[in-house]
Amino acid sequence: MSFIDEVLAVGSTLFSRVAKSDMGKNIAKTIALGVILNQTQKSINKQNSKPDTANTTQPDRFVREQLSPDTKHAIPVVYGTAFVKGVITDAWLTADKTTMWYCVTICEKTGNTNLGAGAASVLSFEEIYLNESLITFQSDGITVASITDANANTSTDPAGLIKIYCFNNGSTSPVVPTGYVNGGLSSAYSLMPNWTANHTMSGLVFALVKVEYSKEKNVTSLGEIEFKIKNTMTQPGDCLYDYMTNTRYGAGIPSAEIYLS
Repeated sequence: MSFIDEVLAVGSTLFSRVAKSDMGKNIAKTIALGVILNQTQKSINKQNSKPDTANTTQPDRFVREQLSPDTKHAIPVVYGTAFVKGVITDAWLTADKTTMWYCVTICEKTGNTNLGAGAASVLSFEEIYLNESLITFQSDGITVASITDANANTSTDPAGLIKIYCFNNGSTSPVVPTGYVNGGLSSAYSLMPNWTANHTMSGLVFALVKVEYSKEKNVTSLGEIEFKIKNTMTQPGDCLYDYMTNTRYGAGIPSAEIYLS
């Protein structure tokens, strides 16, 4: 049955059920017209929702990258080991509209151990998850090779299409996740398209994520990304002292006012 057949059938049913008075006929005509307009609008909407396959060289206009800025976002502080999803603090779409860059700010860089008198604490990227699936990288520790979900199902769909650049203390402190080695890492501002040397990201642990669009591989957005971060600062006394004295993310209490026993 075609679209026109369906409209005629509906109209016939309506006319047969309404009284033969002039008012009844007018009501029936109005109802039938409304049904036809409604069906026509649905048809138009359905047609407009179809992808434009005539020009395959153009970007897919029906996939949108949409970010919701929130000035109330806060950057957490991680002591010990924690899973953190991070906050998108910058994003950039390339001119050809096929590649998206994201800056995902994860946490603050903490101070020194041994109640501020020891070695600097170090934060490392233990694991990275994409849509709750563990990422396995290529040998460079940057390019995604595969993802594996909780049921041990592995997919190589995002292979080569997503790259994650990790930084553990500002833009000039590039690192790779634990278990990988890469001696040719670059600063963040030499990677992010719209950044300069003024984008220092001082005192922050963050990641730059490059996503190349592929509808065939279902890589059309960043998805949900989560980081397992490990901090060498684990002792309760160190954590409390660091938070109490830090003037950036903590209470800013002068060390002279803290009694240590």
